[in-house]
Amino acid sequence: MPQPPLQSLNLNCLVALDALLAERNVTRAARRVGITQPAMSQALGRLRSLFDDPLLARQGRGMVLTPRARTLREPLAAALLAVERVVHLGMGFDPETSERVFRVALTDLTSALILPRLLAQLSQFAPGVRLEALPLWGPNLAERLLSGRIDVALSVHVSEGAGLESEILFEDHFVCLLREGHPLAGRSRLKLGDYPDWNHVAYTPLGFVPSSMSGALPGLNAVSALQASVPYFLAIPELVRRTDLIATVPASLMRAPVDTGDLVCLDAPPELPRLRLSQWWNRRVTGDPAHVWFRELMRANTAFLRREVRA
Repeated sequence: MPQPPLQSLNLNCLVALDALLAERNVTRAARRVGITQPAMSQALGRLRSLFDDPLLARQGRGMVLTPRARTLREPLAAALLAVERVVHLGMGFDPETSERVFRVALTDLTSALILPRLLAQLSQFAPGVRLEALPLWGPNLAERLLSGRIDVALSVHVSEGAGLESEILFEDHFVCLLREGHPLAGRSRLKLGDYPDWNHVAYTPLGFVPSSMSGALPGLNAVSALQASVPYFLAIPELVRRTDLIATVPASLMRAPVDTGDLVCLDAPPELPRLRLSQWWNRRVTGDPAHVWFRELMRANTAFLRREVRA
């Protein structure tokens, strides 16, 4: 099939294609781009003609990507990011006049700790900049960063792979939360050997016990001792308050805007590793002025945690 000349291509079609490949749904893709559903359907028709391929094929009640569409995802995302960078470099970046949207993936705990400060600064110094907070867990996090669907992820870990950069924002450590009156409440620290004898509640965002996120230990039969798991850090204090469950959580939870006043906070076993919260981003935008500014803002708004979360 003869290839169309580059000047005949409409960049808006490629933006539409990126949304279609990400959402796999015409209505959601239209909403993402900010056009009507009929306009997105027309764009899909033009794209199918351009690539001589259906791109999206119906399967069951949904749509799946064709093999050719799957091969387009990464180079298309890279091309659009390159175009975006050229535009930003050419225009420069002025936070006072920018209307840029930054998409950040983070947990509910990190949201509660830093978003109030971050939004206050944006209101003062970058009133036109918009922040979109997204769930950290879900579809492949590294892929969302590489495709440009999110700008920054705040996480202790992202699947290693080419194309990502990271910077440690602060270190945290684990503590153990118990209700007042719990049989272990009089201690100053829980020991490793105490864990199998008591039931626990853990932060398990994906329905399993990730060793770094929940505090489960190598060699410990954590599943048998795990009576409850929740996908939200901020739900844990109330669960502990009303039960004899023990929660092993990041110490920064004690600084979050959630009621922990009548809970007992013990030191966790020293064998537990420290947590390193990092910001992750696509390597291609490392030098982009807008991204540099935003990453510096994230660094500044976690400085209080670096100072105040201590072992």
